[in-house]
Amino acid sequence: MPSPSIREIDEQTTTVLYDTEDIMKSALQLFSEVKERIDVCADYKAPSSHYTIKSIWNAIKDLKFKGVRTRFITEVTDKNIFYCKELIKIVDELRHLDEIKGNFGIADGIEYRASPTAEENKPPSQYVISTVKTIVEQQQYFFDMLWAKSIPANQRIMEIENGLERHFIKTIDNPIQIQKIFLDITSSASFEILIVFATFNEFFNQIKNGIVELFSKLSTSKGVMIKILIPYPTTNYSHDNYISQDSSNTQEKIEEIFKQNKDDQQIQHILPNIKS
Repeated sequence: MPSPSIREIDEQTTTVLYDTEDIMKSALQLFSEVKERIDVCADYKAPSSHYTIKSIWNAIKDLKFKGVRTRFITEVTDKNIFYCKELIKIVDELRHLDEIKGNFGIADGIEYRASPTAEENKPPSQYVISTVKTIVEQQQYFFDMLWAKSIPANQRIMEIENGLERHFIKTIDNPIQIQKIFLDITSSASFEILIVFATFNEFFNQIKNGIVELFSKLSTSKGVMIKILIPYPTTNYSHDNYISQDSSNTQEKIEEIFKQNKDDQQIQHILPNIKS
């Protein structure tokens, strides 16, 4: 069966190929027909597969000579780092994104292609081709969103080669998980802990969760310096009135930590109404 082409398929058609030979022919035909740009998002196996399948690799190389802009997102790992370095040489931009699953691309903003994760160095077993405008526009938007979240591949390569930890920002909304992470990070301190509590209530809750005992252990066993900033209790939230509602044991803990104003454990007040 002849390989479908974007220029031949009806504008509102979606086709799925299953034959490996047809898939390869269609992919190569796409590379030969694309005129302005191609955006690809592929999993960590793609760089080695593209490099090993020389017809695909050469087709990607030819895009640069044709003046076609190529943007490529993949997951850079210690196992595919060689292939990613080679890919950087033949595409306009290569970026890294964690945990990519599957593969898809958009050509000239008018054709969408997708395939599931394939065996390494082998063509995919299924190949979706769509020129349906709404699908293409949606996938282009999705690619652009992933592109904005990704980082330059060279940055990730440097992190891997130098054994550097990844820098990241993550929002966690599970209170149990938040408490666990807080205690884990605090326990891992080796020389200094600096903490700002947004409210006196949060400070009090952490005391009930055993933060005093943890600080004492870290200070004694590791010599960790601990400095804490907390707001003054508000007029509607008196320290003395509040702790009287709890056990005398908790009150003793608060009094203990307030009295420990040594060089290695310091607590200072900040103005109220601090927002976290």
